[in-house]
Amino acid sequence: MGDYYTEGESVAGRWFGNRASLLGLTTIVKQDEFLSLCDNLHPATGQLLTQRRKTVRRDIGDDGSEQEVANRRVFYDFTISPPKSVSIMAFIGEDDRILDAHTRAVDLAMTEMERFAGTRVRVGGQCGDRSTGNLVGAIFRHDTSRALDPHLHSHCIFFNATFDPDHVLNETIREALKAERLIKGNERTVVALEQVDLTSAQKRDARYVTPENVLVLNRDVFGFKKGQSGRALAVLPDGIIFGTDTKVKRISAKYLDHVTVCREKEMSLATGDRLGRRSNSP
Repeated sequence: MGDYYTEGESVAGRWFGNRASLLGLTTIVKQDEFLSLCDNLHPATGQLLTQRRKTVRRDIGDDGSEQEVANRRVFYDFTISPPKSVSIMAFIGEDDRILDAHTRAVDLAMTEMERFAGTRVRVGGQCGDRSTGNLVGAIFRHDTSRALDPHLHSHCIFFNATFDPDHVLNETIREALKAERLIKGNERTVVALEQVDLTSAQKRDARYVTPENVLVLNRDVFGFKKGQSGRALAVLPDGIIFGTDTKVKRISAKYLDHVTVCREKEMSLATGDRLGRRSNSP
């Protein structure tokens, strides 16, 4: 497979994409590296990059019959070429400016395409997609067609793998929660806080702020530290009575922008969910 792309190329294939550097691919394409990615393996460590290998599986076709199908698409080949007249001017006329312009156009097109890279998320029976914005690819420029006539074109190979930072973040947070004994090893959900968007006036209205709400301080105030949480023990026209396990204080209306009102929400911790620790804002 790799021989086809290197055969007849006048310029060595080069790695491309934001994920290429994460895999240590920063120079010209080497055959062993290319073939490792075809096998869905990290070219330096040999680790599996995504869940599936290039094998086959039994599946049910549109006609209801059982069929043998590919278990994974290895890569996508996007071929970019100018009109034939441009190739003739570049090679017969020996105009290197055209070759440079072709290279820049290919890079620009692939950079734009990479912005739309994403990954599938399958959690709790739900099917969705999440943007990642990174790919690993290889670009091979050829100067002739298979008939050996002038034909400037570039094969842009994007491998079927992308780096999902949300997945890594999710697993990091899961381990942190385990270490703090907030969840056990087999738990799949956690109670998170979801911000309720309220005005200062609504924060002084018992219809909007109830004992079920969790109040999180986004700044230091009245001896409480930023990040501390508590409950509204009472909602008054000129403020709220804020209480934690150890302290109770009145927070006047002037300082209610220091308080973020939240509701408790049960969230899945299944692999692929997006979780993050974020500082509270007014």
